[in-house]
Amino acid sequence: LYYIIMNKYALIIGIEYKNLRENIPRAYKKAIEIRKKLTDNEGYLYKNIAILTDAQTGKGAFHDSLFKPTKENIFREIERICKKSYSFIDNYEFKLFYIGHGRNIYSDINESNDECMVPTCGNIIITEELEHLLRAFNTNSKIEVVLDNYLCMNKFRFIKVS
Repeated sequence: LYYIIMNKYALIIGIEYKNLRENIPRAYKKAIEIRKKLTDNEGYLYKNIAILTDAQTGKGAFHDSLFKPTKENIFREIERICKKSYSFIDNYEFKLFYIGHGRNIYSDINESNDECMVPTCGNIIITEELEHLLRAFNTNSKIEVVLDNYLCMNKFRFIKVS
């Protein structure tokens, strides 16, 4: 049982955009609720769940996240967790949750509209970039992504990459 629990990792991104008119005041609270569900119901260890947020989470500091949810920091955290996937032969699980703004943009690559995430830095993350990054995980990994995008035509999207 311990072996299986150690194989579960999650990244939860909750961006409130405090300085914007279209802020998301409950994004951090949603992130905490997701973490509680993962630890209480799905066997995740608290220490294996990273939260990136721009919310003030305790005594004027970013208690849960050492870094703000910029594109660079999101990619760095995914890559850090990805490296761990090669330490396990089987049963590796990674879940990514995003609560934040999204946009639909036209992509020349597939000549269609693509969804994107809007981190705090303003440098968007196109869904295709995210999927490319997730394909670097060990092929035996089970990966799930939940995008709760505000200001996007597709408000909620689930991606499964295996």
